[in-house]
Amino acid sequence: MPLNKFIKYSFSYIFIIPFKKIKTRVKGRNAALGLQTAIAALALSSFLKETASVISEASLHIDTDSGLVHIAACLGTVCAVIFGPTNALYCSYSENINISPRLCGNCWWSFYDWMNACPKGLNAPECMN
Repeated sequence: MPLNKFIKYSFSYIFIIPFKKIKTRVKGRNAALGLQTAIAALALSSFLKETASVISEASLHIDTDSGLVHIAACLGTVCAVIFGPTNALYCSYSENINISPRLCGNCWWSFYDWMNACPKGLNAPECMN
């Protein structure tokens, strides 16, 4: 059962607000936008301010290692952060609940295409399951 459904049914008093990641197509694959492009896209709307406002009032922010986790840290909101290929020891905040992958992980920047393909050659990287 996905985490959001587990929380919804187990803790009905918790309100979940899903935030979607900004993505684009690069070389036939979905890829996260570059930081400058993402900042420019968000500056055109009030989405970032609204998101930060919601996160500042949240009891807990659940996310992968992302920019919203860094915003939450600046605002003093505790996060449950699910790590995959990034190094949890290097990228985590001690105030957060940091969840490292059970298998593998810490392969970020280990080869040129690490964001699009598993360095082990697996179709579904173990660290993302």
